[in-house]
Amino acid sequence: MVIPNVCGISVWSPRLDEVGNSVRGVQTAKELTKRLQFHNFEVFSGLNREKSDPSKRKFWSMQVEINNLLHAASFNDVKALTQMLNSGSNLYESDYDQRTALHLATSEGCVAAVKFLINQAPKTNRDKVISPKDRWGGTPLGEAIHYGHTEIADILREAGGVLGNQSHFKKKKKTVQTGENKQLGNAEILFAASEGDLFEVIRLYASGNSISAADYDGRTPLHLAASNGHSKVVKYLIVQSTKLTDIETPIWEAVDRFGNMAVDDAIREGHTTC
Repeated sequence: MVIPNVCGISVWSPRLDEVGNSVRGVQTAKELTKRLQFHNFEVFSGLNREKSDPSKRKFWSMQVEINNLLHAASFNDVKALTQMLNSGSNLYESDYDQRTALHLATSEGCVAAVKFLINQAPKTNRDKVISPKDRWGGTPLGEAIHYGHTEIADILREAGGVLGNQSHFKKKKKTVQTGENKQLGNAEILFAASEGDLFEVIRLYASGNSISAADYDGRTPLHLAASNGHSKVVKYLIVQSTKLTDIETPIWEAVDRFGNMAVDDAIREGHTTC
């Protein structure tokens, strides 16, 4: 089997069919195409993709799509959200912190995006879609109230929104800018850190990904590694950050949207080693 510009696959099995093809080889090809995105005319992409893409590296396809989705919501980009919906994407997927597009649209006061996401919410599990809980148990309604977005709070209440946990919000500290903030190109390293994949973090950093860049919530790779108890990744990130000369503040002092540093996450989650 030949997949142009991707790979070649050889299956050896001597029993042949009536036209001379390996019976088990043909069956293997059929099974592979159920699981891997091989066909040149595969039309499904993004969050609607159920197959693995062998031409992409780990922490790429689905993760970057989620990152794009949450970025679009945080910038009130209804046009982009509409395009994602029309392409079959699930607008209610969550990231490594269980944050959804509705969380981000609410946090940033994006009324149009909030209305769009509520209007498109499926009838099945609608309550969970309108009031999804993130890592801290927070819901969009709780964020609307905390950040003073009264119009959005009213919209969410009318849609059946439920107030979630708000104890994770700290008094807002001075935001620390660590490198390029909100960079789409660093989605991979954020997901790799959250999974505790040290070798992938090393590869991505060596490939030019920034360990000091933050996502839409101001969450850095160090925040995510500490939240999930990945002490080896935490140690690696800290050691590498001591070599950086282009940032004014160490990455361990970076503050996320909720006023937390990486050490706060580690303490909250009980990861004493981190």
